Amino acid sequence: NPSPSLQVHYFLQRDILGDDSLTPDIIEPSYPAELSALVYNNGWGEAKNFRIDSGQPQIIDNEKGLFIDFALWDYETEQSMLNGLPNNMPLGQVDLGNIAPKSSGLAQWWLTSSLLGHFVGMEASYSHLSSNGNPDLSLIESVSIHELIRSGHTLDGKQVIFLVNDEVDVDDVPDTLWFAADASSQPVLSENHEISTQPTLNTLGHPATYEFGITVGLAGWHYIRFADPGNGRYEIVKTERDGTELPFRNCWLTDRTLPDGHDPIYEDILHLLDYLEPGTYSYVVTVAKLPAEAVEVTDFEAFSSNNEDVKDYVVTGDVDAITVRFNVPIDPATFTSEDLVLRRHGVAVGADELAQKIIIEPVAGEAENLTYVMSGFGTFTNQDGFYALTVQCAGIADLEGYFGKAGKRLIWLRKHDFAGGPWPPPSLLSLARIIPEAGMDGEFDIKLTFLGNVNPDSITLAGFHLTRNGKDWDLDDTKLSIVSSEEPGVFLLKGLTTPDDAVNVYSLRFDAATVEDLQGNTGVGICSVSWGTDAIPPEPATGLAILPDHGESETDNITCLLEGETLSLSVTVAEVPLTLHVYTRMEGTDEFTERLIIALDADSELTQILPLKEITEGGIYTVRVKLVDPAGNSTESDFQFELDTTPLTVDFSALPDDPADADELLITFNAPFVFAADITLADILTVTYNGQQVADTTLEKVSATEYRLSGLKAFALDTLDDGEFNLTLDLSQVSKLRSGLPGQGTADVTWQFQFDRIARFVWYPGWNILQLNFSKLTTATENMLQAMPRMLYDAEQKTFVRPQEQETIELAVPLWIFCADVANMTEPSGIWQNAGSSLEDIPNKSWVVFSPYSQIELEDNDVIAWELINGKYVYKEIMLPGHVYWIFSNRE
Repeated sequence: NPSPSLQVHYFLQRDILGDDSLTPDIIEPSYPAELSALVYNNGWGEAKNFRIDSGQPQIIDNEKGLFIDFALWDYETEQSMLNGLPNNMPLGQVDLGNIAPKSSGLAQWWLTSSLLGHFVGMEASYSHLSSNGNPDLSLIESVSIHELIRSGHTLDGKQVIFLVNDEVDVDDVPDTLWFAADASSQPVLSENHEISTQPTLNTLGHPATYEFGITVGLAGWHYIRFADPGNGRYEIVKTERDGTELPFRNCWLTDRTLPDGHDPIYEDILHLLDYLEPGTYSYVVTVAKLPAEAVEVTDFEAFSSNNEDVKDYVVTGDVDAITVRFNVPIDPATFTSEDLVLRRHGVAVGADELAQKIIIEPVAGEAENLTYVMSGFGTFTNQDGFYALTVQCAGIADLEGYFGKAGKRLIWLRKHDFAGGPWPPPSLLSLARIIPEAGMDGEFDIKLTFLGNVNPDSITLAGFHLTRNGKDWDLDDTKLSIVSSEEPGVFLLKGLTTPDDAVNVYSLRFDAATVEDLQGNTGVGICSVSWGTDAIPPEPATGLAILPDHGESETDNITCLLEGETLSLSVTVAEVPLTLHVYTRMEGTDEFTERLIIALDADSELTQILPLKEITEGGIYTVRVKLVDPAGNSTESDFQFELDTTPLTVDFSALPDDPADADELLITFNAPFVFAADITLADILTVTYNGQQVADTTLEKVSATEYRLSGLKAFALDTLDDGEFNLTLDLSQVSKLRSGLPGQGTADVTWQFQFDRIARFVWYPGWNILQLNFSKLTTATENMLQAMPRMLYDAEQKTFVRPQEQETIELAVPLWIFCADVANMTEPSGIWQNAGSSLEDIPNKSWVVFSPYSQIELEDNDVIAWELINGKYVYKEIMLPGHVYWIFSNRE
């Protein structure tokens, strides 16, 4: 069977128009660029079900290289074609179907790129079925990649042609034209002609035109370029040569030139591709005038939730609303969230998320349609981070329908604990290995992401350090390049390759101390990334311990922090180099918090003391130590420790405040404790009663946290007086047993002791008179009085009456009488009240209120006298004039 013989041609548009990294204040839009795949079957057999699987293309040759995003543009419309039909197949999945002998298949895409640059290549794999229906990859005759300047059409408009630069030259002049029908080519003439009539702009007629003449000396396809007569203020509508209209894509305008190895040149150029025989020709290019002033952003205004101006770069609060002002009135319908790009640490927020949250409204009361408020960003800016918002005017039209050309960016840093002063230093957030979808086999990129507006010129190879199997290894700077992103803070290191054999493991570290931000602040942070084929994880960390470990044991991981101390973690690893990650989780929470990352090189000690100074809150913590070797293998180890911040406290209970109470006070500490050297509890305990030191007390240890103190009630009873106890314990001389947390200050307790006011009252047979103007009785006395018949003196009736509720003893009343001899009880009729100097008239066997005129000495027990002093009955042997006494005559 005849076999197919396939020639594969890629046409990659050389100049990619996107954002120019050399104009940081202007965000140029991305314009569609072409990528086409032409497959010509030069054999005599049919190629069946031919398919190309390829990755994304690469770009180089912008300032310091590139870091770009590619996006298909209109690939579901007729702008992208497959064998002349609309192409809805994704880039990299080209199914050209059956390709007959001596015929071709063609796929075209238009892509947009985030950065200005050049296409340089892509890798692809191919598959097709041979004539007998079996897969056959051996029939690819050739694969060619062409630097495409522009695709157009033959003069009849039926065949796609590709203007390319196949031959290397200083000026990158196109030199070859390829034809899609048969993959043939012809040379392009760029010198065998002259401009016979200088290009002019004619604005007298309507519409305006460019007019010029060309004289040709040699037949062929001619490429002609000259300065745009309209200086970039017009766009092409159609092109005619001597009244014949040319294919639209064969005449075009550009506003910049991208020479190899040099910065972009901003110049307005008209280009023409035409087949001409020898002779002189007149051209008329009909143009439409662009607006005198394209839509641009002139200013942003935004304040954080803490009323900080975002233009000051560093804020502590969220940014929800941002006001944007344009230079000309715009059509509000064309300004949507699709014209916004919000990035945090270089990562774009999804377009769908922006569409759901962002609201764009004109400023109320402004007639010019210049100022708009974009709100809803708070959802995305409520975390610390480095933010960049771009408003791209290429999709925003003025009131006449003309769209803008460039955008503008607002950047800020949110740092919740910023207290003013110089900007926080830029910090390295991550170092990641990126495998590109296109590139040479084994190549990969290293992506650096910073928190801060880093000066691109400060990112150099000096910050990188490479090791192989733990030993220093030189970087080949001839093959490496630093790549600037379109977004500040994100960069790529390009040109690294996979290990040369299966046993080598590489580790690349970057030290941000070599980096500066735009204010000259030195960067902070070290990150590393490794690659290789080692699949054996490192041994788990051992010897995990918290330092300092105070208390009775140095290994129980229960500790406290003394003044000036911070926590540290002791870790022992079995091998280096590796990266050590420490995470902590407090009991009662769900998530681990990353505390630190330490890169240990081949010369590092196996035992490391790592700071955990951020942990100051008391609680039980789980520490997770993750070890990652240079090949990316990892192990984890967990252990717990307790940081004690609960103060040592004391509770005093069973306070004796009544003569009937037990004489045993209980001192209870909230945790086991130890004394300072040569100190006992008696040394730090002080007890007073009415200011007098209490002596003859006894301390008994009940448990590790309890002591019993006795002797207080006995001391109070000996005084025969009410009083106030005060107990003070000096806690500075004790500390917690397990954690070593020192006691602070003193523990104090004060309480009242109430003596039994009638405990020594002498009860006589029959009725006894008492004045109960007390606030409290002891339990024993109250029970005794409750058991006695009693009557209450009624001042109005001047006699005693029985209370309605005999079981209730009312205190703080003038007079009660109690019968101590129930068998001989008679009803009293009153109380004698006498005054004088003689006791002869005092009735016998009765209580009498008596006030002597003169001093009377009581020499025997015939008359008993009591005086109520300070609420307590005091027995008296001498009655003084002017005093009132309760007396009882015991004479027969």
